[in-house]
Amino acid sequence: SDMNEENKLVLTPEMIRAEFLEAHIDGAGSGKQE
Repeated sequence: SDMNEENKLVLTPEMIRAEFLEAHIDGAGSGKQE
């Protein structure tokens, strides 16, 4: 699990894309609070 913690500190293109998609879906789903 230590490796998982370290991986969270490194933003890979896939992670960035996932974060972006999650934020986009959250924004659209909640009526774009931002």
